[in-house]
Amino acid sequence: FSRALARTDYAVARIGGLVAGLLLMVLTPQVVLFVGRLLMASDPVAGWQVESPFLLPVLLQSAFTVGLMGGIAAAVASHTPRRAYATAGIIAVLIIPPVIVELVAGIGSGGFAGYAVLLSPVGVLEQTNDILFRTLADTPGGSGGLTRDLPDAVYLVAAAAWIVLTFGLVLYQRYVVTT
Repeated sequence: FSRALARTDYAVARIGGLVAGLLLMVLTPQVVLFVGRLLMASDPVAGWQVESPFLLPVLLQSAFTVGLMGGIAAAVASHTPRRAYATAGIIAVLIIPPVIVELVAGIGSGGFAGYAVLLSPVGVLEQTNDILFRTLADTPGGSGGLTRDLPDAVYLVAAAAWIVLTFGLVLYQRYVVTT
């Protein structure tokens, strides 16, 4: 700290702190459950063999969740002057798009209606969870009752795009552009 922080350094540090805190909150229960399941197994090696395939999907889904939800929260909060407005804005961004997506998917079929789920951060996270764990992706009517016809890669790219877009908005609008 021998020099003053630049605007982008501050923004990156703030985003890093947000992501680190959220990862700690999201992964701690998962680690406790994982260790508990290993300790409950009659044979630790057999327990490891049963539980280890879930490690990578848990880490990836946690990263998607933290990046997407944290990015949305950071983007909305960095553009509002008061905490109450930020809270209401974050809730609105997480509640309104899934409703609109379900309405569009219910009205239309094919074309834009198939891609509408990509506009809902909750829908994208639901689909990445289905893809990573394959619990609902192979069953008809999974994912909230609507069948999604898009390839798996589309949802993974959409999640990454949401993360880049939201953190990019935080960096560009709030901290790079002088206000």
